[in-house]
Amino acid sequence: MSRFFVALAITGLTACNGSLADLWQPPASVHTKTVPSVKVISGRISALVSKTVPRQVAPTQDERINVIGHVALGNDVWIVRTRIPLENSKRELTRTDGRVVDEQQLSRLLNSAPRQVLGLTLDESLRVIRDQKGLGRAGRVVVCDGDPINSALALRACLALAYDRGQPVLEFESPKLIKITSDASDAGPTLVEQSITTDAGEATMVDGGGAR
Repeated sequence: MSRFFVALAITGLTACNGSLADLWQPPASVHTKTVPSVKVISGRISALVSKTVPRQVAPTQDERINVIGHVALGNDVWIVRTRIPLENSKRELTRTDGRVVDEQQLSRLLNSAPRQVLGLTLDESLRVIRDQKGLGRAGRVVVCDGDPINSALALRACLALAYDRGQPVLEFESPKLIKITSDASDAGPTLVEQSITTDAGEATMVDGGGAR
């Protein structure tokens, strides 16, 4: 009798072998949504590569930081402002095909992107040469909308983020004034005296006795 039940059990296992195999298959892997890695430009301003509108960024493998502002530059490249400054990030932006977006390419994309107009003429160090709006702005641009500005790339990125929401709030480092003491006997003539001496030329007399 026992042999009958053993044979029956073996027959049953053979018949349901396929079902048991299905039961023991590992569960299908859950598809996880990838979060774009970023390249910090300055403060909370970063660049990233993403085919969709970025909502979060991953400066490191274990971090997820929310995006509070973004602008598309084209070619899947974005400029974003995050909730908090990013301390760690990849140094290079890499596309899905492995191509690197270097700083020169990023700069070209920013140059062609619409951005807010400040009405300022700046030199290479971001110092104000002329305030076209006559607002008395002077010195070097050091902060844009709360983020430190240490390069022209960072300023252009901030202006791109501000394009559709009005003028950004700028902070300036006041120009340093050099104090000239009266006892500086060896300093030589002042710049004003030099310019007058150099540019005035010799006076010539004209009819009527006046100098020209």
